[in-house]
This record gives sequence, structure tokens and C-alpha cells, in this order.
Amino acid sequence: MKRQLDGCSNGSKRSTEAVDTTHLYDKPPNWTSNACLGVAKERLIMENVNPGYFSTDPYFPIKVLNYSLVVYTATLTVLLLYVSLSVTIPFASGEYSFLQYLAWYLFFSVLLNWMLILKNSSVFTSNQFVKTSEEGDKYCDICKHWIPPRGHHCVLCMKCILRRDHHCYFTGTCIGFRNQRYFVVFCFDVSVSCGLGWYFLMLYLDSNFKTFWSEDNYHYLLPLTFVEWLLRWGGIQAFDLFLLTLAWWSFATFVTALVYFSQQMFVIVRGQTSYEYSRDVHTYRTVLCKHLKSVFGPFWVINFAFPLFFIQQEGNGISYVANLKEV
Repeated sequence: MKRQLDGCSNGSKRSTEAVDTTHLYDKPPNWTSNACLGVAKERLIMENVNPGYFSTDPYFPIKVLNYSLVVYTATLTVLLLYVSLSVTIPFASGEYSFLQYLAWYLFFSVLLNWMLILKNSSVFTSNQFVKTSEEGDKYCDICKHWIPPRGHHCVLCMKCILRRDHHCYFTGTCIGFRNQRYFVVFCFDVSVSCGLGWYFLMLYLDSNFKTFWSEDNYHYLLPLTFVEWLLRWGGIQAFDLFLLTLAWWSFATFVTALVYFSQQMFVIVRGQTSYEYSRDVHTYRTVLCKHLKSVFGPFWVINFAFPLFFIQQEGNGISYVANLKEV
């Protein structure tokens, strides 16, 4: 798909340079193009916006979001563990119980998989691959090298990623060939942790705050409870507000992590990445067993109990079987 830009880069002459937009999801806009730069600055000046801010780093807002969600994940993990061990689990089942050991296990599993996601980067380097005549190869205009099939450039990492699935804002890195299995288990552990944390928080609040299944359940509406606490209505304590906020926070994260986990398993079973699924690419689909082993390795179920970082998954992230032939 091509479009014409009515950029004004040299006085009164209007540029009609044709700009290819089919690759814009793989790399940032070409701000050095006269047509792009001219029309962008012209529009920004009309809107009284400083064009220099966006021309230096057009992805700055996305990077801020990326760092913010990393802090979000780390903060929730620590707070939920602390509250579960010191407040909700002792209230529900006693001071020393199996649930406390389960909470510690889930906490360390989340941290370990997060560390493995960051450590096992799927970044591609040019010395790993030599251009072939196959259809799946393509050239990255930003990194200035050829990349293998299923590899794509990330505008936040500013690097090419092997079998790129997506960029995860919650972990702060790209998910690809080497770390996708850790990401899937990470999402599973987060969903279980937040689900259990939310459940025990609701048990505690139901007994010590307001009964949920009663006429007082409107107090569980967080904005209303916050206003009541500010105005000192209803005897709302700061600790009650904190636990209620953490409960809704845990529930929202539980749903988000569960959706991510389900979506990841869905595309893995289909032999696709999220990137390929969004573009209806079915080139690399084979059989279910190979799909699972290519991500998790030969003992894929055990990864959900303990990450098998010492066992490699099948493949090298560069060559793939497509339509019963190597590409």
C-alpha cells in the first residue's frame, strides 16, 4: 500500500513523494524523508506543538508506558506477597499453613521466570544469519542487515528479534524465540498468584470491612470508598482502603494475565506467533507436538512446575519448516 504525502519541504513546491507504509509496524517513521519531515513539522506547528520533541524520539510516550508497567508489575508482586503472608492467609488458615509456602513458591517462580525472560534475550545479530534466496528472508532498513524468517524489528528495543511475538510492557522486553516459554509460564504464575491473592483479600474484607453479599456492598466501589475516606464518612480506615485497592488491583491483573496466557497458548498450538496471527500468516504450521516443543522443549509440561532453562527447545530460531520444506 502506498500513499501520497502533500509535504512542503522546499518553499512553495509541494512534494508528492510516494512513501511505502506496509513496513511501518516493523520500524519507526522515516523522519529523514523530506516529505514526511515537512508535513509532520507543518502539522505540529499548526497545532502549536514543538516539532523538535517528536522528531528526536517519537516513541518517548511508549517508552514511558513501558517503564511504568514494569514498576507496576514489581510493586504488585511485592505488596501482594507481603499482605498475603502477614494479613490474609493467617486470617483464613492460621499462621503456618501450606498456603504460605505456596505464596512463597509462586513469588519466586514469578521472579525466576521474569529473570529468565530478560536473560534469554531473543535479539538477533547479523553474524548469525547469511542471506539466502528463500522467500522468508527480509532486510531491516534500521539495523542494516538481513534477518531470517519470522524475525522482526522492535521500535522500543531498537533491535531485530528472532521469531518475534510481541513487546511485553509488563516485563520490559521483547518476547521471541528464546524467552517465549518463560513468558507463558510467567503469565500463568501471575494469574494464579493474583487470583488467589484476590480471593483471600475478599475473604478478609468480607469479615473485617463490609459484608459483600449485603446492602453495604456498594462500599466495594473503589471511587465511592475513596470519597468516603476523604470525607471521613462511614468509618472507612486507610488500611481498609489500601486492601480494597489491592483487591481490585489484583483482580485486574489476574484477568489480564489470564488473557495473555490463553492468547499465548492459542497461537502456540496453532504454530503461529501473535505477530503472524494478527496478519493471518499460516506458513509455519506443522503438527501440535512440534509446535509445543519449539517453544517449551521436549518436557513442556514440567516448565509450569519448574523452568527447564537447562534444556533447549527445538530449532535455532533461524530456519523453519514451511509447507514441508526448509525456508
